[in-house]
Amino acid sequence: MITKANAGPWIDSMEGIRISSMIVEKAISLGYVPSEEFYGALAEFGTIDALVDWEWISDEADDAETWLNDHVAPKGYYFGMHPDQGDWGLYSTLMNHDLGDLSGVGPVESNDFVDWFMEVRPDAVVIFEGMEWPVSEMREEGILPEYVEITREHWGGSRSKMVDYHVEIERA
Repeated sequence: MITKANAGPWIDSMEGIRISSMIVEKAISLGYVPSEEFYGALAEFGTIDALVDWEWISDEADDAETWLNDHVAPKGYYFGMHPDQGDWGLYSTLMNHDLGDLSGVGPVESNDFVDWFMEVRPDAVVIFEGMEWPVSEMREEGILPEYVEITREHWGGSRSKMVDYHVEIERA
């Protein structure tokens, strides 16, 4: 069983053109059933490694990745490319987003949510169940459920003070 402990890179970006066939191979090892076309190409090319020359290997890899996300990825995580490093693996759903692009993201494991915000925007104010909390205090107070969904993000404040970043969350 795949858990959040398995999060991180699974296939190094240095594998280059082999990444697609490696994704399919990993998915098969976890229960994915490839297309009939894949098996035909495998018979023709002989090995999964040789499938780098099969014109449809990237489509098969996309299908395998979708299957992994639908059937294997733990809640709050996704299989895909790391947005900065290009390594393929299992990552927190927050990994693929930036400030200004978070509305509707979730479910996210609460600890990942706090860790990410402490790194990206430690002065963020989180609105949860009608209360405002500095993100730095949320874990200490023990108020977060196991998973959250980001419902809205916005900048707020007045002209007389520095503008604060606010993010609204709810239970996922």
